[in-house]
Amino acid sequence: MAIVKLQNAGESLTWLIKKAEVVAGNYGNQVKFENEDGDILFIPHDSAQRQLDRINLQVVDCVGETLTISRDPNPKPGSKPYWGIRPAGPGDRQPAETRRMPSPYQPPSIGKVKGLDDFPDEEYGRSVQSPSGPPDEPEWVSTPQPGEKRVQTVSASNLEKKVQLTNAYCDLLKYVKANSGLTDENAIQAATATLWIAFDKAGLR
Repeated sequence: MAIVKLQNAGESLTWLIKKAEVVAGNYGNQVKFENEDGDILFIPHDSAQRQLDRINLQVVDCVGETLTISRDPNPKPGSKPYWGIRPAGPGDRQPAETRRMPSPYQPPSIGKVKGLDDFPDEEYGRSVQSPSGPPDEPEWVSTPQPGEKRVQTVSASNLEKKVQLTNAYCDLLKYVKANSGLTDENAIQAATATLWIAFDKAGLR
């Protein structure tokens, strides 16, 4: 395992990504890429995420992708070269307008990482806002149309109705178990299901 550094314009590498994660160091959050041989490359989080946005990827989606990572020329005199990330093969990803939903991944809070803080970049000093955590309200993924990916949030009324139906079924199960005289669990479940269906057909629920 080796820590690889790309510092000069024109330098690049192509890796099949085995692991990708956000880590913390003295100069802010950074993305740690690891290949199949265990070699590691660190890129400032802001720079990496901007490049990944261009190819419709989040950090956690990079695993299994073959990516070319490079340092590209910066026309500003005296400035360090830009970071570049692109798929290794042509036509590997969809255009940016069909990009994925933002990942709910929350970068872990960790200490210093050996080898991470010994080559500061001009962008390391930027403040980095942590990605948002999972939403408070539950989300249900609807079936997307061809070429479409979306998340549909269940309304509070629908969720409340599901909770009420679930509670009603559990109450019916308890009643059957206590009053039917049946002792076999399978028979109790079958009797409950039969009554539940009958109530539905009779418009009682």
